[in-house]
Amino acid sequence: MAGYCNEIILLIQSTSPAGTITLLELIGITNNIIAVIFKPIELFILSGIIYMMLTFVLTRLFNPVEYKIAAQPKACTGAGRCRGPAF
Repeated sequence: MAGYCNEIILLIQSTSPAGTITLLELIGITNNIIAVIFKPIELFILSGIIYMMLTFVLTRLFNPVEYKIAAQPKACTGAGRCRGPAF
């Protein structure tokens, strides 16, 4: 499951449709605001923070799902010794 979650994050960050559309929209809105208030450095830093927060939130949303799917019950003997996943 970890690989699947990583692929979704990479899909958003680097693929042509998702990454370009997200990044172009974010930069386009930033450029529109820059045209009004003339503070490009601060606004591009803010847009970078917004993009980083988007990927952070997606990563945190997938962590519980990944943990739940990856958790497998172990076969335990009477002495309390567990020997790996029970299939």
